[in-house]
Amino acid sequence: MSKFSMVRVGAIRGTTGFAVFAMSAFGSAFTADAAPGVQIDGQLRTVTVRTARLAATFRDGMVVAVTNLSTGEVHADAAVADEAGIPSGLGHVTGMPEAVGNLHSPWGTHPLSQQADPRASYPTMHRPHAGSVWTTADIEGGVQMTWTGLSNGKQTFPEETLAIAAWTDPKTGALLFRATGSSPAGGVYGVQAPVANLHPEHRVYVASFGGNLYDCHETPGLRTLGGTPFWEAPVVAVEGRQGSLGLWVEAPACPPDFFFLNWSGKSFSVAIEHLNLMPFEPQKSVESVTWRLDAFDGGWVAAMTPYRDWYARAFAEELRARAAVKWAGRIKVIIDEYEKGDPAGLRALATVFDPETVLLHEWNARAPEFDRELPDWTPRAGYAERVKAAQSLGFHTMAYVNTYCVNYNSPVFVRDRIGDFGLTRRMSLYRYATSSQDLMTFDKAKDNQLLYLDPLSARWRQYHTDMMIKWREETGTDANYEDVGGCVGDFGNGVIEGKAAAQGSVEQFRELLLRNPTVPMAAEYGPHSIAFAVRWPLRYQQVWGGDATR
Repeated sequence: MSKFSMVRVGAIRGTTGFAVFAMSAFGSAFTADAAPGVQIDGQLRTVTVRTARLAATFRDGMVVAVTNLSTGEVHADAAVADEAGIPSGLGHVTGMPEAVGNLHSPWGTHPLSQQADPRASYPTMHRPHAGSVWTTADIEGGVQMTWTGLSNGKQTFPEETLAIAAWTDPKTGALLFRATGSSPAGGVYGVQAPVANLHPEHRVYVASFGGNLYDCHETPGLRTLGGTPFWEAPVVAVEGRQGSLGLWVEAPACPPDFFFLNWSGKSFSVAIEHLNLMPFEPQKSVESVTWRLDAFDGGWVAAMTPYRDWYARAFAEELRARAAVKWAGRIKVIIDEYEKGDPAGLRALATVFDPETVLLHEWNARAPEFDRELPDWTPRAGYAERVKAAQSLGFHTMAYVNTYCVNYNSPVFVRDRIGDFGLTRRMSLYRYATSSQDLMTFDKAKDNQLLYLDPLSARWRQYHTDMMIKWREETGTDANYEDVGGCVGDFGNGVIEGKAAAQGSVEQFRELLLRNPTVPMAAEYGPHSIAFAVRWPLRYQQVWGGDATR
């Protein structure tokens, strides 16, 4: 046999298309020409990749079995298959843009009845099926699996393909896998390869609202999380009886993604979906990031440590700049309600708290009313004097600012010609549609309407940082609370000057950090795209949802 061991010998026509039978002189389970640690079973159409710490079995575009080779724990067992409850495979608009949005609710939480229907067939997900032609080929250190001919459960798409390459990282020993897919018709929005059949005693930890866990006490169904504060970093810890699994992505460009968690009542499944840039209709293919899966003897902290350590390396320069403002590290409390402008009140406060540990925050230090006339950064009368008074007692001060918002046709918007270089957020994944009447543009805005801009515009990023430098010079404020700073993502503007999606936010906060280095920042949330610059990620999740959610 050649190096590329093609697991396709014969095919017969069946009622559902083409059924593929793999045959070999080596029997149903064979490893001819396979890379070390790879076992191919042509009869079951499975591939098992064995690393030093785990063994993972792929079938039909999913990881259907995982064993921790150190503890012996069977985290996922293909013999008790229950993986059908999670979306998998190639994401395709399939002429149903509303179905794309329905599947991507940013907070698919059960207490608010926002979860996806667990009985849904996910018609936008095109998956391998019994009629798919399946082949394998050796790659360096691993194997590539390819399925030609996909199905969404009702229709078949014989020309579509899904491929998964899996190999062992020679440096860390983790299992790496990456997916590609294609559809000649276009409309490809993403791809995912779930880890399925996880036993019911697991606890699943995700970076949501700063940190959430899900276990078997939840109502069965599919949970979907996308964007902050619902999904803040592409890392998942799956804590089992004896050890844990970690599933994560190392991508400094922070490409668009989404998280799926299915609890069927019998097993868990998790997936980090990789998304194309919007609009999806022209997209004929997709190539995912590299997903990383590894086994750990400890709990969720051990499982998330490799992601944390990678992040520290990837943004080391920015993190050093953030840490350079030493006083910020001594802050222990942020007070946003106090007797502003009352010297006696500040002196009394200084007897209760060590002023060096306190940050005094003002929600509206601008002259205009809150959320009005943005981006007007005229200081409110008396604010600079209050800053000096607080600083004279040893306190530090912080003011609310806004990273992305403008009021359309407000005086400063017109004066500074924001319409010439600002980018509107044209579309969203949750309400995905591409008809012209649904795209948000400046000419559809009403006067003084509050708009969120897309920081993919380099001129906007420079403008906002310039304003924050001017704000510091005019007011003496020690720190800024960059409101809406964590509201990042892909808003349908494509690639601008070589950057796309969350890269605009990465660059905005990198620029704030480096050009205004003496002013540490809080921000609304602390997602991975801006966390390197955020000293205090301020969340207010206790007011989200209802009592059952909280």
